Amino acid sequence: GGGVTPLVFFFLYAFFGAAGAAVALVVGGKAGGLVSEFRSLERDWIWLLVAIISSVAGGLLIYIAIGEKNATLASLIEISYPFFVEVFAWLFFRDIQFSWQTLVGGVLILAGVAAARVPACAQNHAFSRFRIGRRNEAFFSCQRESAK
Repeated sequence: GGGVTPLVFFFLYAFFGAAGAAVALVVGGKAGGLVSEFRSLERDWIWLLVAIISSVAGGLLIYIAIGEKNATLASLIEISYPFFVEVFAWLFFRDIQFSWQTLVGGVLILAGVAAARVPACAQNHAFSRFRIGRRNEAFFSCQRESAK
């Protein structure tokens, strides 16, 4: 089909975002202080580089996922990250930020992801079953019930 590939879209998005940030720094009079901010990092510049690389990789993978699957599924999975941040914060740091609102929101997000993943054939009186694929990816498969 036509349109822009996810890779091209990502780089256009990144270019215009960086250009907009540069204009905002210049117009706001903050561009001059940028060099001194970088100098003040001293040896911590590596963490800035890690943050930039991981942000770029995350954004690029989101656009690739949209190109490989569909935008609805990719966006539902993307919006589920706050729930998993809460879970991993608890697992790794024992930081408890759960409240009943967080749990309800997490359940709704995961239910939305699951509902978007159930194929349309399940709605057409076929059945869908959950299975693990060859590369350990989880997915629903559709098969028509055989008449026996």
